[in-house]
Amino acid sequence: TVKKNRTKQMLELRDVLENKYYKSFIGKELEVLVENDNSGFTSNYIKVNLDQDIKPNTLVKVVITEVDGLTVKGKVK
Repeated sequence: TVKKNRTKQMLELRDVLENKYYKSFIGKELEVLVENDNSGFTSNYIKVNLDQDIKPNTLVKVVITEVDGLTVKGKVK
């Protein structure tokens, strides 16, 4: 149906725009609040997978190194 096609198109567009937004942070340093041993969130709610295990509830500085689809990876400084 038309509604399902439009919904699919909007979701695809959202993913493309979100990926582009995430890629704009590659090479930049951001603070991440660690939630699990190897992932956390920036102040603008980007989920970042870290390159090492860090204790939860810790703020760390991270350089964004890679974006694969909607997965963001960072290197702890």
